[in-house]
Amino acid sequence: MGRMDWLLSFVLWQDLQAPPARHWARSQSPKRRADQAALVLTFALAALALVSGVILNALVVYRATDRLARAREHGTFDLLAVTPVGGFGASWAIFAGWLHYGLTLRTLRQMRLNALRAVFIVGVVTLLPVFTSALERDDTALLQEGWSWLLFLGCLLPLMALDYHYAVVSGGLLSIVIAEVIRTDARIAAIFAGVALHLTAYLAAAATGALMLPAVYQALGLSGGLADLSRVLLALAVFVLVHEAAALLLYRAAQNRLNGLDEFQPLHVRS
Repeated sequence: MGRMDWLLSFVLWQDLQAPPARHWARSQSPKRRADQAALVLTFALAALALVSGVILNALVVYRATDRLARAREHGTFDLLAVTPVGGFGASWAIFAGWLHYGLTLRTLRQMRLNALRAVFIVGVVTLLPVFTSALERDDTALLQEGWSWLLFLGCLLPLMALDYHYAVVSGGLLSIVIAEVIRTDARIAAIFAGVALHLTAYLAAAATGALMLPAVYQALGLSGGLADLSRVLLALAVFVLVHEAAALLLYRAAQNRLNGLDEFQPLHVRS
């Protein structure tokens, strides 16, 4: 007995030389690979989207507020504000001129395209091995998880494209309001307000698609590809609604503050 105790490691070593039945090795490996791919995809893509969006938004609101503040300091705003378009039209013209004649709009578009390419490449590189492994093993569960991550990528790309649109429009409106309301340290305040609006829209979309809708669907017993697709579409709809509501509120606040108008007024500044 004592001899077997001393030689136990050799007995175990000998046992390791013969492989076990293959199903023992397969029992957990696909799940581990799936979990690792999920973590890589979620964190990498979310980080790329958020960081690029924050930089884009902060750049727009800071530079726009700076340009509007300089126009007030140099008297350009006061001269334009006496025209029929009023103070808001003058501010919007200054902002639009900075976007186009400063070549900033082209720079912002290129920044967003680069971020979209990076997210697409990371998503494809992460998902391709998952789908390949699922098809080779005929693993339905892993294939379903891959489909869910593909929908996540499909949601993130249009969301980032919309984010570029709203970063420019809402960023300009926010800069106009803050430049009028806060005359001291307006640039810093604009950055904080712009980033807060940006994160609020992302968090609202994420909470809708990842928390609220799964709980509702589980209670209703809904599942499958159509349910996953509806989560993506509804999350995008929430993202758009948050930004559209913010744009409308900022537009009316700017009109009221600069032109003294309480009702919605269309903007016509082209001459």
